[in-house]
Amino acid sequence: DLNIIEPLWGFLEKKSPCSVSSSRTLSELETALQEEWLQIPMNFVQDLYLSIPRRMQAVIQAKGGPTPY
Repeated sequence: DLNIIEPLWGFLEKKSPCSVSSSRTLSELETALQEEWLQIPMNFVQDLYLSIPRRMQAVIQAKGGPTPY
């Protein structure tokens, strides 16, 4: 899978289940997600970005089939 947004969502889910799940309104949820999004370490994002060539190679080797990503 070439989509690097999935690991970011997973990071958010692990990092802040309380603040997100305790949101009572859509506005509170939006605010909680924005606050948590800004807390994602830049090196985590950079590592995901740098993983794209490996992900592409894995897709090529799997001939479009499943990959470990």
